[in-house]
Amino acid sequence: MTLIHLPVACIFVDVPLGHWLNKKRCTPLLVSLFFKYDESLQRFRVLDPLVDETPFPGLSRQLVNILTRRTFNTTPIIDDLLAHPIASAGEFDEQPFISSFLSSSSWVDYRPRDFRLQQVYRLLPFSPVVAFSPASWSYFWNLPIAPESRTLWYRLVHDIEDQFHLFVTCPYKFEVWYRVLSRYIPYLDFSEAAILDLLFRFQQFPLVDNLALQTLAVKVMRSIWRFNWLYIKENVPFQPDLVIQKMFHKNNR
Repeated sequence: MTLIHLPVACIFVDVPLGHWLNKKRCTPLLVSLFFKYDESLQRFRVLDPLVDETPFPGLSRQLVNILTRRTFNTTPIIDDLLAHPIASAGEFDEQPFISSFLSSSSWVDYRPRDFRLQQVYRLLPFSPVVAFSPASWSYFWNLPIAPESRTLWYRLVHDIEDQFHLFVTCPYKFEVWYRVLSRYIPYLDFSEAAILDLLFRFQQFPLVDNLALQTLAVKVMRSIWRFNWLYIKENVPFQPDLVIQKMFHKNNR
């Protein structure tokens, strides 16, 4: 059935930029890896790693939490499939899922050569980085830089580290964001997704001076960047209390 062959991100609407569902290494993951048709319940349900065998128990737990807490909305079709029993798994109209897939970035950005290389790379025991030539890698490993700097750079190149984690989704960085924004705008509950939308989509919030909020966000980002590199270059621990204290001190001068 077409549903189980769709990318799992396609069953949700408005997934925030930077969420793991939209990460490059997660886009090939299909619905079939996380959902199954339950004959006893006569409906589709998410695989629960506590009772089901699943190839990605960690991601399955996160998916269970997303659906339980309604972190993101699922498409109306998926809502109906998860909520109501059906006679069998073969009675669905495939066209809505085909239409959903054809409008997704997975299809719009499809290139045969890129797809073929991606499938080859998935069979390898590691994910090769094709952007660097051997000469470039030799240059990289011989640069006179601190090991911590090389580690961060290596993680960025290999897509282990990304800009969203670097600035927001790291627990220490998110604590800085949450405490600063809560101090200035206590009546809004800022999630990681809301902060990413603020930075990368210029999200406007009601009943807020959005210009002042964007200005504050830039100051937070600058402070995080400064203390992140103090940690990398001088091994100064990244302490949210110190980052916030310094930012407020500089902001009040």
